[in-house]
Amino acid sequence: MNAKSLGLIGAIMVGASLLLPAVSLPIVGAMNYYKTDYILPSFIIVAALGIIGAVRSSRALLLIAGAIGSVANLVFIIRVGQLVDEMRAKAGESEGLLGELGEAITNTIQIQFGVFVSVAGAVVLIIAGIMMPRKESTRSKPLLDIAGVMISRKESTRSKPFPDYVPQKRQSRE
Repeated sequence: MNAKSLGLIGAIMVGASLLLPAVSLPIVGAMNYYKTDYILPSFIIVAALGIIGAVRSSRALLLIAGAIGSVANLVFIIRVGQLVDEMRAKAGESEGLLGELGEAITNTIQIQFGVFVSVAGAVVLIIAGIMMPRKESTRSKPLLDIAGVMISRKESTRSKPFPDYVPQKRQSRE
C-alpha cells in the first residue's frame, strides 16, 4: 500500500470518527464529537488537511494533520477525564443515597470506539507522512561559491561549448 492511499484512509478514519460515539454517559447515552463544540473544528481541519495532503502527495501536510489530530485527541481525552473528576467530586459531597448514586453513575462513564478510530486515523496520517517520498528541489543548490562565482550542479554537468577544442601548448621563443 502506497503512502497516498494510506493518507486517504487515515483522513477518512478521522472524518468517520466524527459520526461515531466518543463518550458513553449513563442517562444521556452515547455522545459523539458533534456535541462538543471545542474539538469539532480541529477534527474537520485534520480530515481536510489529510485529504489535501494525500491528493497532493504532500509529506508536510500529512505530518501536520497527524500531529493536529493527535493533539486534539489528547485534549479531548484529558477534558473528559477532568469532567469525570469534577462530577465525582460533586457526587462525593452529597450524602446518603444521592451520593452513592452519583458515584455509581460517574463510574459508568466510558470512552467509546470513536476516540480509538480517531487516534488510529491520526497515527495512520503520521505513518503516511513518514512513508511519503521527499520531493526533489527544483532549485539548483550551489556546490561552491568562490569570489562571488557560484558553481552549481547544473553548470558542472553541462556540456562544454566546444567539445572538440583542445588547447595547444604555446611554444616559447628563444
